[in-house]
Amino acid sequence: MKRMILSACAGLIGAVLASPSPAADLPRKAPLYTSPEPVYTWTGLYLGVNGGYAWGDAKFSNALGDFDANNQTGWLAGGTIGYNFQTGTWVFGLEGDVDFAWLKGNAVNTFGAGCAGGGGCDVKNTFFATARGRVGYAWDRFMPYITGGAAFANAKISAPAGTSTTTTNYGWTIGGGLEFAFSGPWSAKVEYLYADLGKATCGASVCGLDTDFKFKANIVRAGINYRFGRGGDAAGSRAGRFAGPSPYGRLDGGDPARRGESRMVHRVGHILSARSGSFSQAATSARQDGPSAKTGADGMK
Repeated sequence: MKRMILSACAGLIGAVLASPSPAADLPRKAPLYTSPEPVYTWTGLYLGVNGGYAWGDAKFSNALGDFDANNQTGWLAGGTIGYNFQTGTWVFGLEGDVDFAWLKGNAVNTFGAGCAGGGGCDVKNTFFATARGRVGYAWDRFMPYITGGAAFANAKISAPAGTSTTTTNYGWTIGGGLEFAFSGPWSAKVEYLYADLGKATCGASVCGLDTDFKFKANIVRAGINYRFGRGGDAAGSRAGRFAGPSPYGRLDGGDPARRGESRMVHRVGHILSARSGSFSQAATSARQDGPSAKTGADGMK
């Protein structure tokens, strides 16, 4: 008799625990929306190479008047170093580069006067460098940017007699470009710069008269950069943080402060499910043992 009572109680408890909770049918609160983290981050130190083409106007002035040199044109190529810091979709950075340059022109005007008493002077630029700030707007792996800062270049002025002088010009530059991260930490860019390289002076011993030289250049170039440190894919390390479906849903609403509470509820739910299964098995065993117990009791009678 006692075994029948215990079996009935165990079956009742198992049925109650195994039945779905009414609370499960209640509508759940929609998870809080949180802005997606950027898939790519531009933050970090980078090194690169660049190359392109430049053209510009060189102007001379001395006691004979003002005159233009033939257009300065030529190629340039060199290296780049920089650092970016990304906050949200905005990217702030500093960049410097030094290029070998092969720019050349001739300083003589249409009236035959000019450098070296009208004989004309060759003007060459053999290096070009900048130190600039950059501000960009990141669309994941695409980043258009504007840039500006200081510019430096040398000018070698040679007279027909074989004498020459070399000066270093300082000025400013401004421009813009587009950079694209095409593979992990690798990115490619194309940019345009306008540079005003200020004024240099060629003495009378070379140019025949003290002559001021001014040079302004337009530069179009492309480059490839490699980013170190945090630069590159950022979301990969976070992927799978909440991976895997749960019968209790995403209870933290995307709030990091509630993740501990969410995990606790998940664990309690799994424990109750396991116990519910154990009670159900006990009730089934009790029901199967019931007829045997009754037969034994009848036999004793």
